[in-house]
Amino acid sequence: MNIQYIDQLNELLTNRRHAIVDISDLWLDEKNPRFASLIKGDNKTISQKDIIEYLIRYTNIEEFAERIAYYGGLYDEVSISCYFDENNRLIVLEGNRRIATCKILLDNSLIPKDLNDNIYIPPITKETREKISKVHVVIYDSSEDTQNYIASKHTKAEVEKWETFEQCNYYYTQFHTNNKLLREWFSFRK
Repeated sequence: MNIQYIDQLNELLTNRRHAIVDISDLWLDEKNPRFASLIKGDNKTISQKDIIEYLIRYTNIEEFAERIAYYGGLYDEVSISCYFDENNRLIVLEGNRRIATCKILLDNSLIPKDLNDNIYIPPITKETREKISKVHVVIYDSSEDTQNYIASKHTKAEVEKWETFEQCNYYYTQFHTNNKLLREWFSFRK
């Protein structure tokens, strides 16, 4: 396993460390409540393939794939939150869809054959492939620490949304300094 810790950030934190990790070393969370419907009968195990198939069928993987291909990586995304389980696997607790999307972009054979004609996964450049092969993660000391972060993120008020006037000022300023950003914003607002 190849993990590069970001020491300057880690010195400031108590129960987590920032790192760059090979995406192949990240495991999607079999215990994620989102995947509970995958458990059938007495079979309590869920494979990584099952999770990826579920995410393709029931979430916006295509939108993530298009955004990653367009921006050339995980653009402006929240960090991936994970922890080491009892088998020393790095389990993703926050960011399963993003990681699954990156894995699919890197290996289209992960798409179930019956879905190949119904899903569009854009081609990616060599540079994008390199950027999503290693990702920034936050490794928490335990599942409980990660769950505390996730709960606070999903149960507290979100970032305050800008009013129309503030949005207009922002895009007016960006138009004069960076026309590409404005085009990107309008393309994703469709």
